[in-house]
Amino acid sequence: MDGFDNKTNVIVIAATNRPDILDSALLRA
Repeated sequence: MDGFDNKTNVIVIAATNRPDILDSALLRA
């Protein structure tokens, strides 16, 4: 569960910094 929490935090930070990156991450997922 710790790993999941860490990943979520990274995604949230990346999305806040660059919403464009989130799109790429969602497409990859």
